[in-house]
Amino acid sequence: MISSRGYRGYISSRSIRGQDVPHQLQNMVVREYCRRNKIQFQLSATEYAVPHCYIMLTELLNSLGSIQGIVLYSQFLLPYDLLVRRKVYDRVIEGGCELHAALENTAIRTAEDVNSFEDSIAIVHVLPKAPMGGLYDKSNKSEELQTFKNLVL
Repeated sequence: MISSRGYRGYISSRSIRGQDVPHQLQNMVVREYCRRNKIQFQLSATEYAVPHCYIMLTELLNSLGSIQGIVLYSQFLLPYDLLVRRKVYDRVIEGGCELHAALENTAIRTAEDVNSFEDSIAIVHVLPKAPMGGLYDKSNKSEELQTFKNLVL
């Protein structure tokens, strides 16, 4: 690949996993990731705040012929739907490009990288639904919590 094409950043105006992250901070993370990984950084595209809107991501995917890849602030900027994410991965790989996630320090360079990239997304999506047997129950109803309080207090 021609190194002069560079990588475009991708940041968001929406909350990311329930957190509002200022554009300036997202861009700092992307730029630092690029610096550490010797990636030529181009300006970031900023997604609109409208829920489920991926206009800027679509524009970046359409420009894959003129860039080497995309550096996401976080892999959680990608659509929630797995099938839609798979289409994003396919377009990046078919275009001979790369998809990086700066916050998670991970990347998709080949089709083999997709599963490990996707595993961390799947874990985060499933974890809130996992039963914890009351171990992390913050109410006073939890027997384990009450026992702990009796021992400590």
